[in-house]
Amino acid sequence: MDLNRVAIFVRIVEAGGVTAAAAKLKLPKSSVSRSLTQLEQELGMALLVRGHRQLNLSDAGRSFFEAASKGLAAVEEAKDGILDQHRTPSGVVRLALPNFGTHHFGAMIARFVRKYPAVEIEVTTTTHQADPIRDGFDLALTMGKLADSSLIVRPLGRGDSGIFASAGYLKKRGMPHSPADLAKHDCVLYRTTARKGKWALSRGKEAQSVTVSGPLRVDSLALLLATMLDDAGLGLLPVHLAGTDPSMQNLTRVLPDYVVAGEALQLVYPASRHTPQRVRLLCEHLVASSAGCPNDRGPNPA
Repeated sequence: MDLNRVAIFVRIVEAGGVTAAAAKLKLPKSSVSRSLTQLEQELGMALLVRGHRQLNLSDAGRSFFEAASKGLAAVEEAKDGILDQHRTPSGVVRLALPNFGTHHFGAMIARFVRKYPAVEIEVTTTTHQADPIRDGFDLALTMGKLADSSLIVRPLGRGDSGIFASAGYLKKRGMPHSPADLAKHDCVLYRTTARKGKWALSRGKEAQSVTVSGPLRVDSLALLLATMLDDAGLGLLPVHLAGTDPSMQNLTRVLPDYVVAGEALQLVYPASRHTPQRVRLLCEHLVASSAGCPNDRGPNPA
């Protein structure tokens, strides 16, 4: 069996199609397609079902991919393991970050680059849940439940939120002293189209749901922060950013004993291929730098 054809098949599945795989491999599309056909002929079975818009794995193709990708990863890991012992970490890491906390994680990344100056990091901020395989990233920071169980997950904890407001707003409207007081205030609502929302506040074992409202609703944490800095009202922002994001230093924590439990934060990367040394080192650096922050490190969400 031609192992080059097996490797090309694995890349086709990882990339989601022949065209994308050809671009990543820097090979003509016709060559990649021909390699797939020859592999199927050699095995005597179809590995992919050709649809109108996409390629889907056949049952045989799924089994073959799982075995082949593990074998290919083992070979690459053995090769890179030997090389890693004799080389300085270098190359490019493509990292996806959500459009929140960029300053918080940016400081961690800057420290990593100072430690490993031969490593280049391309950071892309996203408004959606990044998928390393689908979107072509080496490493991604995600929040919430993951749909793809094939990814390796390194949990960072939970992004709990606190209630914040600007000094200007509090001077005009006063400081809330209890959760019930929140109903009397303008609240900037995040990711909702409803005029009212519910904040599930907790303090130790105490939990209560408070209905809040306000004339402003946004779908971006960056926009939420900007409006709050301009005295628009109370809002929920990640607690762990308070000490690292300079903009949040101009906000005051309201009802500081209460939090709204956030979603799980995690670093994810593909399990179906060898992870380069530079990616492993960056992942370990971010995990270590995040220890204890965010708060309440939770279990592996996978």
